[in-house]
Amino acid sequence: MPQDSSPVIDNAIEILTRYKASAGKDPQTIRVHDRNGSMIADLCPMEGTQQEIRLLTAWRDRYRDAFPTQFKASKAGTHRWFKEQVIGVPNRILFKIRDLKGIDIGHMGLAHIGEDLCGMGRQSCEIDNVVRGRAEHPGIMSMALSALCDWVVGTLKIDTIYLRVFSNNVKAKNYYIGCGFLIVRDMPLHRVEEDDMIRYIDAEDEYASNIARYFTLMRLRKDKDRQA
Repeated sequence: MPQDSSPVIDNAIEILTRYKASAGKDPQTIRVHDRNGSMIADLCPMEGTQQEIRLLTAWRDRYRDAFPTQFKASKAGTHRWFKEQVIGVPNRILFKIRDLKGIDIGHMGLAHIGEDLCGMGRQSCEIDNVVRGRAEHPGIMSMALSALCDWVVGTLKIDTIYLRVFSNNVKAKNYYIGCGFLIVRDMPLHRVEEDDMIRYIDAEDEYASNIARYFTLMRLRKDKDRQA
């Protein structure tokens, strides 16, 4: 949760609360348009239905290596995570990408709104949980991310948007660069093994000689970056 309140962050969290509460039959959505301006999908807030939990579980298992916490996903575990770590966290939200036929293509969300992580300042948020589950609609993930970022800037009034991705995930890094993100720096990670789980955590000084992987920190390009 945000360490300090501000009118911008308070308003952003209030909007997130409304969107999350609307999930279901009449959700507040974010429209996704193609480059010609035609609507192709909606970003719909997820509510944790059985179908959503099934897809979240299957897709997380498929792309397990892309997450900093890695384990064999289960529906029960996914349901618990969704209720506690998405619904139960006011400054986080997860959207499904639903095409015009009602098919869920993937998901993406926002996290850490109003938290000062990675030196991004408190008027910031992190792009979270970007996953393509189905192969239909080439380019839809880029257009969905563009719509989400536009909504963050235009509706939430937050203009610092960042993300973290494993440094060896070249495909994902190129995708984000194509969506207007800049590489800021690499961040060392330490590997922790716990029972049937592997976690990659920030490598503090005591782990400096035991670096397992790196995150690449990326930030959405702003107008002033384009003018530079």
